[in-house]
Amino acid sequence: MSVTCLRPGDPQRILVDTANLADARFYYQLRLETSEAQAEAHRAAFLHMVRSVEPLPREQVEETSPEHIGVIWSD
Repeated sequence: MSVTCLRPGDPQRILVDTANLADARFYYQLRLETSEAQAEAHRAAFLHMVRSVEPLPREQVEETSPEHIGVIWSD
C-alpha cells in the first residue's frame, strides 16, 4: 500500500509504502518513508527487501527476548 502525506510544519511530501506479510506464526509489517526526490531508488530497495523476507526460524524465535522486538532500520 502506498500513501502520500504531509508532516505538520514540513512542506515536503512524504511517501509511505507498507508491506504486510504473514506466516503461520507471525505477522510482519515493513514500512518505507521517503521523500519524493528519493522515492524511485528507495522503493526499488524496499521492494528488493520485501521480496527477500523469510519467516523467522523456530529456534531463533524461541531465543528472542522482548527487548529485541521492533527493530528499526534507518538510512
